[in-house]
Amino acid sequence: MEMAKKRRGAFAALAFLLAMLVGMVFVQHAEAKELSNVITDVSLWDTSNGTYVTQTNGVYNLTKGSNYSFEVDFDLSPYDGNVSDGDTFTFTVPAPFTVDSTSFELKDEATNLAVGDVNVTSNGAGAGATVTVTIKNLEEYLAQTGATTVSGIKGTFYTTFTVEETTTETTVTYPSTETVDSITHTITVKEKSSSDHSDTIGKENFAKINGVIRQQSWTSEALGKSGEYMHPFALRINTNQQSYDTIVITDTISEDYAAAQFIPESLSVAAGHYDSGLTFTDWTTLTREVDYTVEWNSSHTEFKVTIPDASSRLASNGQPASYQVTYWTTAPANGTRIANSVSVTADEEVLTNQTDKTTTVITSVRESKVASGGTIQLDTGYRITVYKVDAETYDVLEGAEFEITSPSGTTETVTTDANGIAQSSVYSAAEVASGTFTVVETNAPDGYELDPTPREVSVGEDGVVITVKNSKPEPEPETTSVSVTKVWDDADDQDGLRPESVTVRLLANDQETGKTLTLSEDNGWSGTFSGLAKYDAGEEIVYTVSEDSVEGYTAAVSGDASSGFTVTNTHEPTTPTEPEDPTPTPTDPDNPTPTPTDPDKPTDPDKPTPTPTDPDKPTPKPSDPSDPDKPTPKPSDPDKPTPTPTKRTKTKATKPPLPKTGDVTSMAAPAGLAALSLASLAGAFVLKRRRS
Repeated sequence: MEMAKKRRGAFAALAFLLAMLVGMVFVQHAEAKELSNVITDVSLWDTSNGTYVTQTNGVYNLTKGSNYSFEVDFDLSPYDGNVSDGDTFTFTVPAPFTVDSTSFELKDEATNLAVGDVNVTSNGAGAGATVTVTIKNLEEYLAQTGATTVSGIKGTFYTTFTVEETTTETTVTYPSTETVDSITHTITVKEKSSSDHSDTIGKENFAKINGVIRQQSWTSEALGKSGEYMHPFALRINTNQQSYDTIVITDTISEDYAAAQFIPESLSVAAGHYDSGLTFTDWTTLTREVDYTVEWNSSHTEFKVTIPDASSRLASNGQPASYQVTYWTTAPANGTRIANSVSVTADEEVLTNQTDKTTTVITSVRESKVASGGTIQLDTGYRITVYKVDAETYDVLEGAEFEITSPSGTTETVTTDANGIAQSSVYSAAEVASGTFTVVETNAPDGYELDPTPREVSVGEDGVVITVKNSKPEPEPETTSVSVTKVWDDADDQDGLRPESVTVRLLANDQETGKTLTLSEDNGWSGTFSGLAKYDAGEEIVYTVSEDSVEGYTAAVSGDASSGFTVTNTHEPTTPTEPEDPTPTPTDPDNPTPTPTDPDKPTDPDKPTPTPTDPDKPTPKPSDPSDPDKPTPKPSDPDKPTPTPTKRTKTKATKPPLPKTGDVTSMAAPAGLAALSLASLAGAFVLKRRRS
């Protein structure tokens, strides 16, 4: 139950819960007074390990000379409406604790206004101290918040201490006039021991250490953020110095705890080896992008470190090097907890954390609690705490609404504040033990998409913290269009080859898109590819076009996607042959040219070839074979030469074309013509003699 009380009271500074009262109530200006019995709990915090001091059977185990803090919870509710500037309350630190004198302010987180002074007065080594808290600036606080009264003042502050002497089971008691109930601690103080970890080194493949919150200013350009607190982690890699070619380390921040991010600039890798005390020795810092590479996800909640040629580096002890990876995470610093998990592969084999173990993932949970001074902290015990963040940047988001359903079926709605945090009411131990709770987002922050995924969680005495991410809607992708025009260069389709339509294809980065245009006379031989994505993976897409081949034409594409493409189809039309001059050549009346004989057409042997007529003599008519009164001239004796009659003019004979080789018909035709010509001449000669 003490742990539950710690969670409920884990306000590392003064937290004011204001209540508006009916009527005007003013801060009283009475004489300053001591507020008694307001301390509700005192816990011992191990600042070196970032956790409460371990106990064995109710006994706190302390180490001589180590650093610790008192975590003091207080509640001024009994003085509601009766708190004035200057009022004080006291916390007395008993012996054997050693406390240094110091002072600090308690600040209200919402207004960043100091509302109290804490003065620590040491009583000397081993003699305890007195801590006095003085209330101040109440009127200014009310003015800034617009409230009329202050009530329900609760908070927590821290005071550091050490123990310089060893002791066994010593019980210390805190003054009953200061505490609500009796508070005692039984402690044991031992000497700090040095251990030989040689056995661990021989078995260990990897480990995650450190991570305790630290106050240190940081600025990250990669995150676009800065802060005053961080969690520094370290990884021991290849502790047992095995020989590997490639080692890959993956670390991821859990969404089951408060929101946090890796600070990229803080990551460093070194090579060396671990001595028997697990101290990293003889180490050398490696160069990023030369000796190793780092990959981050977009929200910087996961990284992957790859170390190539890992065994090529030898440590000073002559064995393959061990490695140490160090890095920081952001810190909520509000009393919640963060967690991250690491896994390692070597030569593509998943490693266990030790050779004799089966664990492949180590998860470290760290309290993000400022254990000094005074700042507002969240009370997470027996309740649900929801963080709402941007999925890409992990910036906290205000205005998200969640519906929480308890195991008994009751529901409540919570809304994230300016810090991106929403908290349920505090549940009873019986309610928490009865089952799981369901958390559903019902209203997303402005400009973000709703995540309606139901999340079932179990709530213990420490409560439960979950991180819910929201993404912005994907912006409408920028689009473009590509126009195409068809041009014909074919003498106005002289040869009639132009098709009724053509098909044009769209290419993106020289790859087919499957999109086509059909161009025809109906659409004026032009068209447009519309609604095209302009970018792919951030790079502008280069669009081009091609045309399915058109028979009888060659195609040429000109232009570009922005101004439009022109596809020109070219066809060379057929040139017509000029007709021959139809006018015949005039015949020489004194030397007529006979019509040449077609050698491919044989001469009819039954028809005599007429002899050219002497223009000065009448041409005799051939005998009519059908007239019986007219004698038929006898054919010339082929064995006797036929005399050639004398003519006044010579007729130049036309040479028949030479017959083709093997052309019998062509050779017979001239012979027949010659015979008929001789017979005709002979007949004409005989007829003339008879008439004479």
